[in-house]
Amino acid sequence: MQDLTEHIRAAEAAAEAAPAPRPEPALVDVMAELAALREQLTAIAALLDRQTIAPAPRKTQDDARVHGPMPGARNG
Repeated sequence: MQDLTEHIRAAEAAAEAAPAPRPEPALVDVMAELAALREQLTAIAALLDRQTIAPAPRKTQDDARVHGPMPGARNG
């Protein structure tokens, strides 16, 4: 059992001493693009948080003459 423990400790020490693998250049490009998109989405979310959305204007009689009858209007 002690041999196994020593073996595990030696493997952990070797793993810590080994240099970290370098990511693929394409992966680095994708990660940079994702970071830029995250910043843009954060900015858009901040703008939307500050903006209030007004309700749509109600149709008037003039709109009905130009665009046809209002939905739900009586024909008659």
